[in-house]
This record gives sequence, structure tokens and C-alpha cells, in this order.
Amino acid sequence: MCDKRKSCRSPMRNVHTSTMATIAAWQTYVEVCRLGSFSAAGAALGYSQSAVSRQLAGLERDLGVELLERRPRGVRPTAAGREVLRHAQTMVHAEAQARRAATDARDRRRLSIGAIPSASGWLLPQAFRALRATHPDVQLTLRSASSAELEDRLEAGLLDLAVISDYPPGLSVRAGITRTALLRDPMSVIVAADHPLAADEGPLELAALRDETWVEDNAGSAAVLQRAAAAVGFTPRVDLEAGDLMGKVALVAAGHAVALVPGLLVAALPPGVAVRTLADGPARTVYASRLEGTDPDPVVDGLVAELGLALEGRIAVP
Repeated sequence: MCDKRKSCRSPMRNVHTSTMATIAAWQTYVEVCRLGSFSAAGAALGYSQSAVSRQLAGLERDLGVELLERRPRGVRPTAAGREVLRHAQTMVHAEAQARRAATDARDRRRLSIGAIPSASGWLLPQAFRALRATHPDVQLTLRSASSAELEDRLEAGLLDLAVISDYPPGLSVRAGITRTALLRDPMSVIVAADHPLAADEGPLELAALRDETWVEDNAGSAAVLQRAAAAVGFTPRVDLEAGDLMGKVALVAAGHAVALVPGLLVAALPPGVAVRTLADGPARTVYASRLEGTDPDPVVDGLVAELGLALEGRIAVP
């Protein structure tokens, strides 16, 4: 039971009636500590000396401690004030960063792109470089994931464009998404630079690799290999599994295995591997995927055009 002779003000009420410090007051406090003078801080911030005094008095009242020691030649932080100052500087810095981020968001166009890993290795960097030449103020972000994950992000409004493929398990029907075919992309095989097949010329029959050890990095690529090998009468021995394309290529370069790679990735392959085209190899289609019904966007359209230009000279979509 509350004693009527005492205040019954609740803690929640205290919070709401407390004088909460504004970021301007913290900025003033930081500046006063830096310059050691109310008048100098006021001049730097565009306040009168009395306005600076009011802000600092409000801060001290709100915190319940004395922040500044008034001296004949100015002011300096008290012991408590020095502890508070570190946090005040952090707040003021964060506020300045937030304002810069808001300005960037207002003044610069952000374009969020998603791409399958093999497109991130060569195609997107080429298209980004060309797009920046015509749209230098566009801020680009890139996310790499599977085709299904990328179209999930597209539907959620997290991407403006996704570069995907029909690698197994294939593409599901999605209402509201438009896919523009960019490329019919044949698979090639990579072997170590000192492999007996590395120096041969001309297309290679896939069956010539029936006795090789293979490495794969994902289920979709493994399914493509299994189907292609079955079509020419053998079961590939996939003894090695890599966590990503980089690991897959590294294992081939070290002579531990051979591997299928998309033609789209060939230009980004490092030294140490030799690329052989396949006479009877599988292929996939690469698409630019975006939401239907959105307003025409010259920046997105420009990126799709740059993707097409980057692919000139490759096998075109029938």
C-alpha cells in the first residue's frame, strides 16, 4: 500500500517525465570538452553562450551528476564527466554516420543484384564495370546463392535482379517473375595443366574420362555430371567433394581429380588447369530474373544490356 505522505510516482512515470537528452545536447557537451569553453563551443556550433549553458545544465540534471568543473580559464570534465564523454563521443559519431548514410541513400541509387556463383566469378564483374561507366553514382551490392534462393529474395523485394540458371533441380514456375534468357552455356571439363589430356586439341568425348576421379561442389552440378555420363554409358567416380568452386578448381589444379565447369566460368579460372571442350557435354541456360509489374528502370535495363554485351561471342540462345 502506498504511503499517502510520500510520493507514489511509479518508475515508469519517472521515465516518461524525465528530461531526455537530445543528440544536440550531447554534441554540445563533446564540443565544450574539446574546446574547454562555453563561448568557444557556442561559436563553433552556432549557439549563444546561454544556450550552451542551458543544454549542459539539462544534461547534468538528467544524469544526476556534475559533468563539468567550472574554472577561471574555462571548463574541464569532472571524473564522472570523463567517463560520460567516451560514450557521448560514440553517440555523436554514430549520429554523424547515420546522417551520412541517409544522405547516401537519398542521393545515390542502390542496386541489389543476386547471382549464382559461376556468374559472380566473371560475368557480373564485367557488367558492373561497364555499368559504372554510365551510372557512376549507382551503389551496387552483390549476393551469391542458388537460383531458388535468389528468386526467393527477388520475390521478397530484397533484390532488383537475379542471374540464375536451370541447373538441377531446375526452375519452378513462379507467378510474377520474368526470366530473360541470356546464354546457352555448355559445360567444359577441366584437368590439371600436366594431365595427359591437357595438351590435346579439339573437342573431347566425355567417355574418354570414364576412368578419372571427379570432384564436385554441389548437388546440382553432380546431377548434371551423373546424367551426362549415364547418357554415354558410364558412372563417374565422384570421390572428392569441395565446399565451393574455388576448392573444386584447386583440387583439379593439384592433380587430384577432373571436373565439369560451366563455360561461363572459364574466363575466371586461375593458372594450373587446362580447359577441354566437350563434343557431347551437357549445357544449361542462364537467365536474368526480375519481378513483373515494376516500373521501367533504366539502371536495371542497362545492367541487363551490359550482361548481354559481356556475353557477346559466346553461344547465343536459340
